[in-house]
This record gives sequence, structure tokens and C-alpha cells, in this order.
Amino acid sequence: MTTTRTIDTDVAIVGGGIMGASAALALRRKGVAVVLLERDLCGSRSSGVNYGGVRRQGRPVSQLPLAQRAHQVWANLPALIDTDGEYQRSGHFKIGRSEADMAALEAYAHLSRDFDLGIQLISGTTLRERCPWLGGRAVGGSLCPDDGQANPRLVSPAFALAARRAGAQILERTPMTSVEHDGQLFTVRSGTTVAVRAPVLINCAGAW
Repeated sequence: MTTTRTIDTDVAIVGGGIMGASAALALRRKGVAVVLLERDLCGSRSSGVNYGGVRRQGRPVSQLPLAQRAHQVWANLPALIDTDGEYQRSGHFKIGRSEADMAALEAYAHLSRDFDLGIQLISGTTLRERCPWLGGRAVGGSLCPDDGQANPRLVSPAFALAARRAGAQILERTPMTSVEHDGQLFTVRSGTTVAVRAPVLINCAGAW
């Protein structure tokens, strides 16, 4: 007969990608008790198998205050998670293939001007000089030079490791099978083996 292990905590988190792991780390840095459940290994799914883009350009203007805060966090990754995650500010370039595209890029540069993204609109001779590899359909582009990229296979697991070092309980290979709320506490179950009880539940599970 299997005995269910019951864990009481302040916050339960479902999903060990970069969202769940970074939330766990932030909460532990505030002294909050955290239990995170991940059905596989932390950072092994969508957070760890993507192109690694780290950008502000193109995000809705409503998201830019948060994106600017994240931009500062990325610059200080080694102090936060003990690795730079191969993060580099290599620039983010959006290509315009028509005058309508360029009008949209110009409109975005205007809307985002208060956030000091450093967007550079490039066209004509300057475009050909700086990007000679572009085909003839490109009529211009928008460069945000301080956007960049990182290695997701390094960054996502590193956030989980940092959260664990900070005192978070990270339960890998522990898929959530049910969740209940009794009016006061959430109970997150993984089969008959684990039940995590907490007044707060953060759902960071991916789309698949």
C-alpha cells in the first residue's frame, strides 16, 4: 500500500520551466516557503528547447515596464543563478519587406520611445551597407541593439538549481494529477505519492 507524503508550504508551484523556477527563486529570496512540482526535469521542455531570444522590441507597450525590469535582471544573471547562461546582447533586428511593414516599425518606435529601447530604423543605402546579405525584398528594418539571446538549455535548469540552493523544495518527475481547493487551502496531488497543501498556488505549467 502506497503512503501519501503530505507537504505543507506557503506557496505551491506547478511547472519547473523558467517561469516556475524563477518564481520559486524570487519567493525564497523573500523568505517564503515554496514547493515546486515538475512532471519531468526542470527546464527540459519548452523553456529549454527554444531559440533563446531575449528581447523587448516588438512586445506590446503595456509589457515594456516589466520587460525593462527583466532586461536588468538578465544583465546580472551570474550573481543570481551562478551562470551567465551564454547571454549576450547581440541585437534584435526586425525586417521590413514593404512600405506597410516599415510604417508599422516606425509606429512601434514612436509608441515605445519613452522606454529608451534605442531602436534604430534602417533603410536605403544604410541597410545595404550594414546588411549586404539581405535579399532584394527587404526595404528596411528596425534594430534594437541591446536585445539579445541566451542558451535556454543552461538558463532554465540554472534557475531551478538556484531556487533549490535557496531552500525551495523541487520535486522533479512529479506530475500534477489533480488540484482541489477547500476554501482555504489548495491541495495539489501527484497520484497517490505526494500531496502539497498551500494557501497560494501558482500555475506555471506549459501548454503541453
